[in-house]
This record gives sequence, C-alpha cells and structure tokens, in this order.
Amino acid sequence: MVDTGAGIVQSRDKRTRAENCFQCGKEVPFSEPIWFVSLPWKAANGRSCRRLRLCCTACVPVGLQAQLRLRHCATCQRAFAIRSSRGCCSDKCTWRWHNARRMAARNAGQSRDVRCSVCGTVFIGSRLDARTCGTTCRQRLSRSRR
Repeated sequence: MVDTGAGIVQSRDKRTRAENCFQCGKEVPFSEPIWFVSLPWKAANGRSCRRLRLCCTACVPVGLQAQLRLRHCATCQRAFAIRSSRGCCSDKCTWRWHNARRMAARNAGQSRDVRCSVCGTVFIGSRLDARTCGTTCRQRLSRSRR
C-alpha cells in the first residue's frame, strides 16, 4: 500500500473489484474460480466485524472450499463460489445481465421499420422511439412544434 491518500483509495478499489484477491492482492486469472468469503475486518471505529470479500483459491481456508459450491456466472461464465443464491460473479456482470434482460424485453416482438412523421419515408430506426429519418426531418419537426 502507498502512504498517500490517493494510493490507499486506489489499492482498496482494486481489491473490491472482481479481479484482485482481498488478502494477497494478486490478480485472479479468469481460468481460476473466485471465492466470496466472510473475513474478519477492522472498522474505522476500532470494532471488528466480518465482511464478504473476494479471495483467490490459495487464500481460501481448506475447510471452506469443501462447503462452498462452484457455479458459473450468468453473464461471463466465470466460475465463482458464494453461500448465497447470487447468479453473477461481480456487480459489473450483474448490471450487464439486468441491462440485457431489460433490452430484450424492450425489443421483444417490436418492428424497427418506421415511417418518418415529417417526410413519410420508411426507414429502419436505430431506436425504438425514433420518429424521424434523420437530422433534417428531426429539426423540421422540432420547429413545427414551436
């Protein structure tokens, strides 16, 4: 750890992402499973508590490895182990999974062939809520509303 405030924040940030072990700090390769383990932690007020932390296989206690079941991330298919029913290996993968589900639901059964509300030409909209075929028609539509 670096003594500067920015360096400490940077090293903490590295350890919270799903790529570095919390105990040893080494990067966990994609081929190796990641383990979410409840580890003792010293709070800012001096009290000790337990927090869920990411660990590499070398840092996980042997007895705990037998208790946790390996599963695969719903987004990136990376192997990970946790006691809860979590379906993704990291927050980033969880966000990707939810975004993909939301976009699939939004795009389900909807055609993208749209008729321009200004000039009447049929075009393939890049967005589902597109109403004009281009910048010229979009500008004409906004001026006609004034």
